[in-house]
Amino acid sequence: AEGAYWTVSWKVVKYFKGINEAIMLGYLCSMQFLYGNEVGAFYRTIPSVKADTTFDGRRQRKAIQRLEKEGLIETANLGMPKKRYFRICSDRLEEFLESLRKTEWN
Repeated sequence: AEGAYWTVSWKVVKYFKGINEAIMLGYLCSMQFLYGNEVGAFYRTIPSVKADTTFDGRRQRKAIQRLEKEGLIETANLGMPKKRYFRICSDRLEEFLESLRKTEWN
């Protein structure tokens, strides 16, 4: 998680029919490992995510919305000034990855 790369599952890419969500999921998992508090929450700003991933605000929002819809992450805007917090839903992520592992791919 601390290296200059992310692990991206080709099964996650195929599931989402694109690479953005897979990259964002790997990135957020790395950030939670590095910066997560006692409940796994951490914050990242749009500029910091862009600096790390090259994803502009629109690409970030779309990928984050898809990951939220799948129940893989939770987000909240908290504090003053507001900060964008994330938390990986570990149980759901395990279920998701296990279902992908069992899926037959053509």
